[in-house]
Amino acid sequence: MQYIWFTREPDLIIELDNPEYGVKYGFLVSRTTLRLTSSVFDRMLSPVNGFKPLPEAWLNGIRITVLKVYDDDVAALGWVLNIIHFQVDSVPAELGWRDLVSVAIICDKYELQRAVRLWADKWTGVYIPDTALHVGVYPEQMLKEGCEDWLFIRQAFPGLRRCEEFSQRISSMLVEEIIGDMEPASDGARDPKGLEDPKALKVKFDLIPEATFNNIKKIREERFDHFISTMTQLLLDIHLLKIEIGYGELDAVPKGCQGNSKGRVCYEITLASSIGLGSENSWELETLYCASCLRTETSLWRLQFRINTLESLQQYYTTAQPGSRLEKRPRNTDFQSLIGSVTSRFRNL
Repeated sequence: MQYIWFTREPDLIIELDNPEYGVKYGFLVSRTTLRLTSSVFDRMLSPVNGFKPLPEAWLNGIRITVLKVYDDDVAALGWVLNIIHFQVDSVPAELGWRDLVSVAIICDKYELQRAVRLWADKWTGVYIPDTALHVGVYPEQMLKEGCEDWLFIRQAFPGLRRCEEFSQRISSMLVEEIIGDMEPASDGARDPKGLEDPKALKVKFDLIPEATFNNIKKIREERFDHFISTMTQLLLDIHLLKIEIGYGELDAVPKGCQGNSKGRVCYEITLASSIGLGSENSWELETLYCASCLRTETSLWRLQFRINTLESLQQYYTTAQPGSRLEKRPRNTDFQSLIGSVTSRFRNL
């Protein structure tokens, strides 16, 4: 076992067993310090906690209590123990991203948030520039995989203003950008707004706190319901307006899933037909979208863009004259800009 000292007169060994390291670590610490700074350690070390007594070992001729912990990050645990034992010269002023997450896991697991609050404020501040808190600015940090871990960091270090504000932005971003169903036991994907070269980014749900995860999922479902209802009404209104001006037939709107055709999924086919992509003289509304495809294959912000397109079409047909040949109807044959190649972007996730 490799020993690391945190006090001159230790009365407790924290024995870390993590198979990743191939060696056990023994942290020589003060039992009193741990009990004062951590409610979890206080319960574990209390003589009246109802559990069987902790084992003991010999160290330099002295019997000393041993507390076993498992799977923790050795560096993160060491930094936190240095802080609570006032060995601050051994604590880094800045932490790499994965190290910051590892320290947050330690503090959340052992309820050490108060003991490291000042350090946590300093560590997190490096990653949250002032511009990241400005509404309308899409900071670089939100374009990276793993930014959803801020939701866990906010729980691990509560009460840090900048962290709270930035985490709220991350939460709102996930509502807008996540694609498909959200399942806590699996990874997801998101469609970021701010990338010049659009591509899907992986989202790991395992560290997102349960209450936050459920809230994001609930808001997404409610907004999808609202958007789908809005889109349904817009599509039908457009179709009826076209009939009213003598352009279209009522039975020209088949319902249901359109399947997969030439690499385009159901909702893409629908959008193409609704905005006139197809044959040169085709401006008819040929299909309705399939609601389940919308929920699983697009993000909310892209769906809002489609709704805006349909609203402009509704306005156009509202002002069109009855019997018009619609020679000046809006046309855009740029398939990529209007509906995007969602299938090609996200096929390899």
